[in-house]
Amino acid sequence: MSGRPGGRRLTASLVAVTALSACAAVHGPAAGRDRPPPNPDGVVALGVAGSVVYARTLAGRLRAWDLTTGALRTLDRSHVAALATDGAVALSFRSRREADAILEAWEPASGRQLARHVFPHGVRQVLGVARGLAVLEVGLAVYTNPFGGVMQMLPPVSELVAWDLGSGTIERLPYQRCDEVSLSADGRRFTCGLGVIDRAAPAVDGPPAVAPDWDEPSDDEGGHHCPKCDVVPTIYLLSVWLSRDGRSMVFSYTGFDKHDEWRLERWSRDETGKTRGRVDRLASGPERGSEDVLAASSDGTVIVTSAAHRQLVVRRAPGYETARLIAPRASAAVFTGDDTRFVTGHEDGALRLWEASTGRLVVVSGR
Repeated sequence: MSGRPGGRRLTASLVAVTALSACAAVHGPAAGRDRPPPNPDGVVALGVAGSVVYARTLAGRLRAWDLTTGALRTLDRSHVAALATDGAVALSFRSRREADAILEAWEPASGRQLARHVFPHGVRQVLGVARGLAVLEVGLAVYTNPFGGVMQMLPPVSELVAWDLGSGTIERLPYQRCDEVSLSADGRRFTCGLGVIDRAAPAVDGPPAVAPDWDEPSDDEGGHHCPKCDVVPTIYLLSVWLSRDGRSMVFSYTGFDKHDEWRLERWSRDETGKTRGRVDRLASGPERGSEDVLAASSDGTVIVTSAAHRQLVVRRAPGYETARLIAPRASAAVFTGDDTRFVTGHEDGALRLWEASTGRLVVVSGR
């Protein structure tokens, strides 16, 4: 399978349960030889707690930037694997061995340990963490073939689990794979592909339709229209952002094959349960101008994206027109609790604070 770098191939029929298991990573071309090696202090994730911004670096360290004093320091923790967007919790590896992987959840503000668990067959990926919950891909027992050289269908070597940081329980999730997730602030809801899992229900929700205008009718052997044979449109899901309360989603995707277009859309959930909500088109354009969602305000009226070469873009309601910001390559963004400002993290290790209403640069951190 081929496709654009960083995308996930997805068909419109996967909006509900099957969307959770069909997100396969698509790897892009190798980086150019003339590009310098990655900066270990480059920012890969951000969280904001009050006036303190926490930045997870490529090297697995956590840095704290105090917006009041301007001080930037590195916390005394290593192997940081995930960070909540509200800065309430972080996950660290105590062991990186394939077996007996030890994960610790702790508070960046105090350093206090919140939970600890040993995964006997290793942790493949830490997909996301929020207050009270972590979503992981963990290893399963090594499979031995009792039939010798006879070919058999092998069982999966990993599974998705939800680790409840309060009770310490591990809940198996009935989904084959998820390359990344987005969580609500309380950890009650999280995404896998375009599906939203509600742990309290339990239920799976999601947009009612994705690119319905890309449906193309097919013909049967006699040349007549065959409604049951309609071709399901295929898209590459680029990015998904779930609101703090878990009630809405902003996502971007591109067309596959004949549909050479990029779209930015927002899904608003119907809390009454009578419908699956509505999908609003916020922006669209040629596939070569596609953007990944980095963050959005709580109400979705201000959206921060990255375009080609990770160029920062800010889109504001009602028109969501493109407004490009002058900054180095950006890899992460997060809004402050009141949504009046947002912080961006960059590959050079710097952090930048911006006004959400104007896009004005307020201050840049040290490196």
